Amino acid sequence: LQIICEAPYEPFADWDNPKTHKVDRNNKQEYQSFKDAFAQKMYARARDLLIAAGAASDKLPLRLEDTAVAEMGTPLTMERYLATEHGAVYALDHNMIRFGAKTFLTQLRPDSTLLPGLYFTGQDVSTCGLAGAMLGGYMCAGKILGNPNPSALVQEVKKSQA
Repeated sequence: LQIICEAPYEPFADWDNPKTHKVDRNNKQEYQSFKDAFAQKMYARARDLLIAAGAASDKLPLRLEDTAVAEMGTPLTMERYLATEHGAVYALDHNMIRFGAKTFLTQLRPDSTLLPGLYFTGQDVSTCGLAGAMLGGYMCAGKILGNPNPSALVQEVKKSQA
């Protein structure tokens, strides 16, 4: 069983060291206790929902401690390992400034104007998620190959395979 849910940064902010993005040693036990309590509540709620949906209660461990493996990540975990602001899963902020016509076409691009020959790809070149990452890949490949139109790039690949 894998449980994934959104969690706001604010409840965890007091434990964040903005310089290192690590929890200070002095506060580590308090942070771990908070994480454990959060994980317990998440598991209990998920178990209740599974049982309500028809899962056999005797097949589900009663407590989180009774599971074979249990790990808990927080926005601080994401911030530390993904280097994203406040543990955002999608890195760049999703707001109207980012997706405005001028910004989207001039700032979110696969090539670097500061360092020629450096290309970017992935979701932060276009939009978030898997589809955005794929579109970012198309945009980057198109830029490198001199064809900025993703549809035309797909047509070129089809022609080369025919």
